Amino acid sequence: IKMDQAEVYKPYLTLRNQLAMLLVLIAFAGVLFAYYIAKHWSRPLHYLTAVADSIRRGDHTARADLKSELFDQETYQLARSLNEMTDELLQVFESSLSGMLIVDRDGQIIQSNRALDQIFGYEPGELIGQLVETLVPNSYRDQHVTHRGHFTEKGNAKMGSQRGLDLFGLSKTGKKIPIEVGLSMLIHDEERRTLATVVDVTDRVQRIQEVEMQKEKDRFFAHMSHEIRTPMNGVIGLSYLALRCDTTPEVSEYLEKIKQSGEFLLSIINDILDFSKIEAGELRIEKIDFELREILEKLSNILAFQASDKGLIFKVNAASSIPKYLKGDPVRLQQVLLNLTSNAVKFTERGDVRVEIQLGQQLDSAMELQFAVHDTGIGMNPEQMSRLFHSFSQVDKSMARKYGGTGLGLAISKELVRMMGGEISVESEQNKGSTFSFTLPFELGESPVQMNSKSGTYPVLEGLRVLLAEDNRINQLVAKEILLSIGAEVVIAGNGQEAVDAVEKNLFDIVLMDIQMPEVDGYEATRRIRKQLSPTELPIVAMTAHAMKEDKEKSLSAGMNDHILKPIDIKKLHRMLLQVQLGSIDPTANDDE
Repeated sequence: IKMDQAEVYKPYLTLRNQLAMLLVLIAFAGVLFAYYIAKHWSRPLHYLTAVADSIRRGDHTARADLKSELFDQETYQLARSLNEMTDELLQVFESSLSGMLIVDRDGQIIQSNRALDQIFGYEPGELIGQLVETLVPNSYRDQHVTHRGHFTEKGNAKMGSQRGLDLFGLSKTGKKIPIEVGLSMLIHDEERRTLATVVDVTDRVQRIQEVEMQKEKDRFFAHMSHEIRTPMNGVIGLSYLALRCDTTPEVSEYLEKIKQSGEFLLSIINDILDFSKIEAGELRIEKIDFELREILEKLSNILAFQASDKGLIFKVNAASSIPKYLKGDPVRLQQVLLNLTSNAVKFTERGDVRVEIQLGQQLDSAMELQFAVHDTGIGMNPEQMSRLFHSFSQVDKSMARKYGGTGLGLAISKELVRMMGGEISVESEQNKGSTFSFTLPFELGESPVQMNSKSGTYPVLEGLRVLLAEDNRINQLVAKEILLSIGAEVVIAGNGQEAVDAVEKNLFDIVLMDIQMPEVDGYEATRRIRKQLSPTELPIVAMTAHAMKEDKEKSLSAGMNDHILKPIDIKKLHRMLLQVQLGSIDPTANDDE
């Protein structure tokens, strides 16, 4: 059969044309799809990437334009999320209490927050583009560049400071600022950046310095206290012993004045030490039984003499309804009353000084006593009263020159009254006088061990065997005579080694141990004795001029039972020896000597 060639290929040509048309349609569809993708995804993503890159480079204002026609519903949500996340991260960055900055590989600052600008004293944005070494003191800049390079390359460097005492920044005004720095590496592709967190530790450094200064001041007070207390022990102790002897009234008066002058000097030393303890929060209030009448009698004996020298009338009136025995801190109460009455006598030229004590509220065994010290002295105006209770301060310099004093008495009295549960107040009128008042809580007490006021002696402790370890000859004499006067048997050791040897050869009921002695000191002597005898077998009590809290802690840690101070308080010494004789010595009996 003969067929035309064109007719034969016609079906194939038709198929080819159809395929070609299909390919054109597919190509057109691809173009349309590519256009759709470019419009709805590629261009929006490219745009968002550019925005994110601007933010990363430090442009905090860069945001996606949500009104752009580039976005459909899905890409719009993506752009909105980017903006919200950027706002939140920027808020965290800006609101951080720590200074924060981001530095590029070349050391240029590309971001800083408000806290960092405030630390170094710059306006917002002023640091952008500057080298980070702008914030480093000149003497450290070369070293800082080296450390920065190491950190950028390796991700580690010793650029921080644990205590903030040896790392400093430089403010805009040129002031060195103690700082602490934390570093983190930010890596994006091949680009490295450093995030630095900066904390201003000026307050912390200042507190550390204040603590060190307080320690230095305490060491000075402790040293001066020891150097003054040692001879004062001899002055007051020998005056006490001499007054027990038969002498003429004139000599007795001289001795009494020597003793009172020594006690007055000691009160100044104690005021300074108490102020130091109060500042350091180390002063403690006792709660023991005492007789109020005894405190008031001692107050009268001291102040009546001073008042009579100035032609003043001095009176102490206590309500008869006040219980005879109270429980509280008699030493601190007496200290407050002595400070207030001494000031009243000092600043009164004519008239009288009166101490009034009334019974306030009372509930079962608890009560309040109301104290008032009145004088007819020079008085004060309101401006002077505003400075009244400041440490080392007197109402004006002319009074300091005329009347003397340390300016500590009232400041200490205010703190002591507060620590005992009360509050001190003052009413005053210039040229008419002043009244200082305070109210304190007490409990009903019991009768404490009493001194025989007529004979000036204590109940005899017959046969009590005492080893006195003391290297100072005058203090040996004073302590020995006091101990003999209350019936004790005394053996003296001139240093710590002699004390250890004496304990090995003899039996004693108690050792009174000085601390600062030649060859072997009191601490070491106690440690050696404790290898043989326990605190219950042989009580050892430090009798020393070392007056600070840490001194007592060292005594107790060395193995001593207690710690009493020179000049010797005979009442406290007797109370402690009585506890020894009764077998009940308390290691904390004199916690705040």
